[in-house]
Amino acid sequence: VAQVRDQAVGLGPVAANPVRRVKAPRVPRTTARALTVDEARALVAASSSDPCGAVVALLFFQGWRVSEALGLAWGDVDLDAGTGSVRRACIYVDHHGPALGPTKTVGAMGDHQLVPTVVELLRRRRTAQAADRLASAEPWPQHGHEGRVVDLVFTTPTGGFLTRQAITKLLNAAAAAAGIDATKPGT
Repeated sequence: VAQVRDQAVGLGPVAANPVRRVKAPRVPRTTARALTVDEARALVAASSSDPCGAVVALLFFQGWRVSEALGLAWGDVDLDAGTGSVRRACIYVDHHGPALGPTKTVGAMGDHQLVPTVVELLRRRRTAQAADRLASAEPWPQHGHEGRVVDLVFTTPTGGFLTRQAITKLLNAAAAAAGIDATKPGT
């Protein structure tokens, strides 16, 4: 917008560009901090016994977003080859709830070599989910994306969408168990 108005000023119809007089909004300071490598390892270790501990490993060892991890399907991983692909995200749709959709950025999509810890935690997840499926009294829900059925890796014990809030709760519990205080500067 500002560039168009600059051109209009240069052409003569507008005397001055009012957009240039507007101050940019202030960005509030944040108290968040990055974890150290040792803290990230401790956080993953503290969450590893949880059925969804692999999400934490994907976040801190692979650099995936929560939405990308929650959109991961079993067809996207090859545990023998140690690879995984980001193809979609689990997003929140107003007035609907969680749904599968596009990743936040196109550049996030693609194939990834998974670190051994992630592969091991995904193997555990597969076993835990198989037990959940057997214990479920209801048929396992099917989730779709782009006209295809997607067998999600991370679900509730009844096969529903796992939410960002559930991952936040897991992260907070793991941080407490690992003795990590996110409000204090890293060492």
